[in-house]
Amino acid sequence: MFFYLIFACSTTAVVGEGVDDGAADTNVDSGGDSGEIIEEPQPETVWEDYEGSRTYSATTDWGACEESTEDEGEELLEGEEYDQIMALCPDCEHVFENDPVESSLCYGAITLGRSWRSVDLNEEGTAGTLAFYTEGDAGLEAWASSEVEFDGSMMPFAYSFELWGIPVDVSGEMVFEFAVPE
Repeated sequence: MFFYLIFACSTTAVVGEGVDDGAADTNVDSGGDSGEIIEEPQPETVWEDYEGSRTYSATTDWGACEESTEDEGEELLEGEEYDQIMALCPDCEHVFENDPVESSLCYGAITLGRSWRSVDLNEEGTAGTLAFYTEGDAGLEAWASSEVEFDGSMMPFAYSFELWGIPVDVSGEMVFEFAVPE
């Protein structure tokens, strides 16, 4: 003998007279749309400073050398170096003072000191020229430049120069904070 149990469930709401407690219904949907579009703030490049690195490659009398150093840079908005660079690059949007972590590379053949960089980006801010400056006899001098692409956070670069007749290739990157403005 088999027994069958049948359960009935109802999802139909019971409509009846409710008790009025005097409280207003705060969950009323008017059915209308305010039309207001709320846009989330978009991340932007924080230009005030950067961290980066450079790799130097050269073949010297002592052999081949490839060494890297870390960089730290701070944006300049005024001062003597800022004025000199803006005179050399009036279209530049940003000027940075750069301090490498190492003082020399490649058996001491490449000495590193404070230098400066300027950025001239296209209208979209996605590409442009990164120029490098060093201190010369008459003030700051343009030393090298690199065409760059920029994704809002990372700006890779590459350039070459000669040091005592030795070709030196440099590649590196500047990394900026990319954050939602407060």
